[in-house]
Amino acid sequence: MKMNIFFKFVKNIKKGFERMKFMDIEKHLLLTGSSEVSWKDAIVKTIEEASKSIDYISSIKVVEQRAEIDGNRIEKYYVDLDLGFTLDLNRK
Repeated sequence: MKMNIFFKFVKNIKKGFERMKFMDIEKHLLLTGSSEVSWKDAIVKTIEEASKSIDYISSIKVVEQRAEIDGNRIEKYYVDLDLGFTLDLNRK
């Protein structure tokens, strides 16, 4: 196992240290989104908005879905998302 890591390291050196990565770091945010159409629309809109300011989105997990009800009708759909994204370790 140690030899494989060493050979990967040497291989990266030979490539001129181009974006050497030994590990990825993933960060998570809990976001709440809403829609007057559906839970699916709330999820899509939340991801679209988040992707405007967050790079390298890698995963989402729907944590919770809920709704506002007025009488017999759903007025607003809410979703809580666990959004995962990888950090760019080479960013300055």
